Amino acid sequence: MEHAISEIIKIFTTMLLILSLVGVVIMGKHISDVNSFKEYVNTQIERNGGYTETVKTNVEKMNEDSYNNLFFVYEPNSNTPKKIEEAHFGEIVNYEIHSDIPRPFTTAGTIKIPIAFKGQAVSRIRDSADLVTHTAYAWSADGRDRFTTSKPNLNLLGGTIDFSGDWWLHERYENDGTYKGITVKKGEGPGITKQFIAPKDGVYTFSAYVKSSGSKEDITRSVTLNSVTDKIVPDKSLGNNFDWLRDSFQVTLKAGDRIYAQYNGTGSGVLWNAGHKWEEGSTATPYMPSASEVKPSDQPKYIGTYTDKSDLSSQDPKKYTWKSNPDYHE
Repeated sequence: MEHAISEIIKIFTTMLLILSLVGVVIMGKHISDVNSFKEYVNTQIERNGGYTETVKTNVEKMNEDSYNNLFFVYEPNSNTPKKIEEAHFGEIVNYEIHSDIPRPFTTAGTIKIPIAFKGQAVSRIRDSADLVTHTAYAWSADGRDRFTTSKPNLNLLGGTIDFSGDWWLHERYENDGTYKGITVKKGEGPGITKQFIAPKDGVYTFSAYVKSSGSKEDITRSVTLNSVTDKIVPDKSLGNNFDWLRDSFQVTLKAGDRIYAQYNGTGSGVLWNAGHKWEEGSTATPYMPSASEVKPSDQPKYIGTYTDKSDLSSQDPKKYTWKSNPDYHE
């Protein structure tokens, strides 16, 4: 009898544990959805100058299409729906998101969340007298090739356009044409690389083009700082058998730090590499040669512009009117 009771208690405890775990998973998924929904609401408020009628319509559509109407946008500290109102540039818009969580293992009923999720966004729309001109750069007339809203920085590493100079492991690689006008090296690894010495304290960004062939050739990016690997920047797996991609990472360096990045392959296959670039800042801008190597033909071929009241630049090339860059010459 005691054994049977003990078994029942174990089963009951196990079921409670399973229910608790399921509840935690559901709560975690729900909080993730709330955060994603808040990001969308914030972007809408920023780009439309407040919680306008347009924002309300877009938010309700997103809520219905992607979240099955789980969320409600309310005034802060109330159960009143968010009022329609415009906001001046730089003005803070506060709101709350209320929601219900589906109850585990039931098809009916919901559990009301006792906590409202607070949200806040800043209007990025200027008055009509303060229109903003946005500028972008590209290498094609439609703006699609290497589109960027940041003017490309010059490369802090020399010899990258043709792998000239002191490149380590160059003997394991051979030239194999060009990619976007840059010499391509082909080999099986370990990766060809060149050391970069930081000229001053600050944040730097590395980027490079990589391509792989062969399902058994797994590519890993490794970074070595002052002779120590896989510490300042963890190794990153890029997979295998992929077309050209541009890989990048950011790192904080001190003046005199010596660092290099390699793309290493394990197994049998082929690795292509091109366009190593080091630059200041936390953004990987399109490839450019160094100051001593750059020519007018290396500049972006086209400059795109458009004007509106938003402080945020669009990432859609179609938004811009594209013209030839006067600084570009063949």
